[in-house]
Amino acid sequence: MKLRTFFKILSGRIQSTKDPVGYCRKLGATIGKDCVLKASMLGSEPWLITIGNHVLLAEGVKLLTHDGAGWCLRYGKAEMRMDMWGEVVIGNNVYVGANAIILPNVHIADNVVIGAGAVVTKDITEDGVYVGVPAKRIKSFEEWKKDALTKAHNTYGMTEKERKEYFDLRLHRDQNT
Repeated sequence: MKLRTFFKILSGRIQSTKDPVGYCRKLGATIGKDCVLKASMLGSEPWLITIGNHVLLAEGVKLLTHDGAGWCLRYGKAEMRMDMWGEVVIGNNVYVGANAIILPNVHIADNVVIGAGAVVTKDITEDGVYVGVPAKRIKSFEEWKKDALTKAHNTYGMTEKERKEYFDLRLHRDQNT
């Protein structure tokens, strides 16, 4: 590998860690406002990806734009030298949990929570919570929101030490251990 290529790859990795949204935009993805992209993979064609406003992609999320199974179309057929591609479109106010996979040609509606490890194989046209392989709707967004608010803790913006003290107090743990 040439030294220039090595530094280009290294520079891209550093930039993707420092400003993942900016880096993905630089690669051609369309990304709205107030988005957080953890170390997610944007497929081999990031310009086929559109992400709305207020979207969080957790660690390990994969947005696939290329279906490698097109390889099988080529077997013994010179005239079938084709690839299969598809866009991924994610609406507004969406959370995609750790290690979830979104397949090509999938559109996701607004107000959707996709559980960790889910595989989204087809369009999600209705708000709600989707889990499993393949991903299935288990409740509406409003049902989830009502339940989530009973479990939520207002720790946003606290330091790690403050959060630990907060939970130690609520879980009745001795803070000196």
